[in-house]
Amino acid sequence: NPAARYAIGIWWFNNDTWAGDAKQPKPEKHEPDRDWHLVEFEAVAPANANRAGVFLSAHYHGVVWYDDIVLGLVE
Repeated sequence: NPAARYAIGIWWFNNDTWAGDAKQPKPEKHEPDRDWHLVEFEAVAPANANRAGVFLSAHYHGVVWYDDIVLGLVE
């Protein structure tokens, strides 16, 4: 499906209040295969954020596997 895609992003919170989000840039297209693909991106958290969560989604029929999700902090 040429419209198929996946999305990876970060939600930021200030305690329990949503403080913003960032989504990866639109990924390059891969031919359908069973190979692993490294996907990474950098984002800057809002100044008031004190919590973060990662979201993963796939927008197509089929199965996607995510492995070794890492959310790193750079000061």
